[in-house]
Amino acid sequence: MFGLVRALPLLALRRATSAADLHRVFDRLERWRRPADLVARSALVAGAVAVPAALLVGGTV
Repeated sequence: MFGLVRALPLLALRRATSAADLHRVFDRLERWRRPADLVARSALVAGAVAVPAALLVGGTV
């Protein structure tokens, strides 16, 4: 999954043939920076809560 997510920006670059194309792609990718950061942080918090909770109730992780 990690590799797929890391490769997604390369798909956006497949048709870039000039510097202007690259700038447009990077501007679009930059707009996703804050939403992606929010999702990543939320996932970390959820894991930080779920793992200890599971261990406390006697479950396995």
